[in-house]
Amino acid sequence: MNRYRQSHKARNTRVAYRKGWARWAGYAGDRDPVALAQDADAVADFLTRLADGGLSPSTIRQALAAIADRLRADGLPSPAHAVAVQETMRGIARVLAHRPRRVRALGVEEVARMIDACGDSLHGRRSAAMLAVGFSCALRGSEIAGLRCEDLDLLSDRPQVVVRSSKTDASSEGQVVALLPESEAGAVNAIRQIRRWLAVAGIECGFVFQRLAAGGRPTGRPCDREDVVRAVKRMAARIGLPGEHYSSHSLRSGFVTEAVRSGARLDQIMAVTRHRHANTVLGYIRERDRHTEHAGRAFLCAREAPPG
Repeated sequence: MNRYRQSHKARNTRVAYRKGWARWAGYAGDRDPVALAQDADAVADFLTRLADGGLSPSTIRQALAAIADRLRADGLPSPAHAVAVQETMRGIARVLAHRPRRVRALGVEEVARMIDACGDSLHGRRSAAMLAVGFSCALRGSEIAGLRCEDLDLLSDRPQVVVRSSKTDASSEGQVVALLPESEAGAVNAIRQIRRWLAVAGIECGFVFQRLAAGGRPTGRPCDREDVVRAVKRMAARIGLPGEHYSSHSLRSGFVTEAVRSGARLDQIMAVTRHRHANTVLGYIRERDRHTEHAGRAFLCAREAPPG
């Protein structure tokens, strides 16, 4: 396959499909995974097991897309069109829509404490930079892992990060996210933490967040979303939070929650998060904010009745 055809999918999509196919191959066991994928009932059972195992509907859809993509490459019909599979997916979406969100948002003070707790080791510096840029730019875990040095403009009077591949940028045209200058940022200072990490790791080009070999030498190979997830969970636990309730998405949702609390306009928030639909952003407002930030607080709490 030529390199242009290989690149028709974004890197993050290719990674997600590899993980989805690996899950399917694990389910297949000793059976031929390609042949088994043509059995709609087997695929429906696989999707059911993923749902019962606690995976989100979006992750389950990715696994199904991975199976369909592999069969399509082999010239075989997609199992996604089978009635049993479609009905199973609709049922999963309906049932899991009411499952409580397990990932909690991280506030700015919590992220600052996590950064302070990272320490000065290579792994610590990398984690601190991941946390700072992920929170400051409301990045997804895969976007943090995919950052390259050439995507960073840290020293100009208008510092920024270019997100080359994103869920909302399928053609990989690049999305620009502004950064606060190092002199203006407070405890969560993305530019300072990135510069410290790059300096101690000796990275001047390629991926910003690279995997480390034994002894701490950067390998040139990028981290992936799971590396970011582990960093968030580990540092959340280190400051006394229940790490199992946090993930890379806690940084992104935390930015939105803090921005809403601080009175930022919706368009300002969306300029950072790059959401295409306002309803998605509004969905980040947690249940507690519906009470603490109640729209009627200023007038419903008046102690005296208005004159009759």
